[in-house]
Parts: sequence; C-alpha cells; structure tokens
Amino acid sequence: MANPWRITHDKNSFKAFQNLKNKFNNWEETAKTDRRKIESIIRIAGLGKQKSAAIKNLLKELVNKNGKISLDYLRKKRMMVF
Repeated sequence: MANPWRITHDKNSFKAFQNLKNKFNNWEETAKTDRRKIESIIRIAGLGKQKSAAIKNLLKELVNKNGKISLDYLRKKRMMVF
C-alpha cells in the first residue's frame, strides 16, 4: 500500500514544478527572477526558501560552468565513461 504522505508530497512537488514551468518561458528567465518570487511560486511543495535558493544556485552554477543553462555536459561525461 502506498504511503499517503508520500503521494501528497509527490503531487505537491509536481504542482510546484508545473507552477515554475507555467510562470517562466525558460530557465534563463527563472534564473533572473528574484529568489523570493520563486519561493512564492513553489511554496506548495514546502521548504520554499531553501528550495528556491537551491534552484537559483543550481542555475547560476550551470551558467558559470557551461556558459548556459543546460545539462548536456552530463550526457557528454556519461558517454566518456562508457
């Protein structure tokens, strides 16, 4: 039997992600947005302050590392391993 708490958490996480996708046209736009606005958009998932900071930090790090917001570098690394 599925854990009801887990089902609710997953639904709220999915809703928060959908809220982000519906609010912003792309991740670059999200990266330029104030953290507090992101926090309010994803609040339904809980821990909005921490998660919004993590989202901002991840997007910033991707730009710093790759010059753009993309996970393509992970695919390249994976191909090198195999």
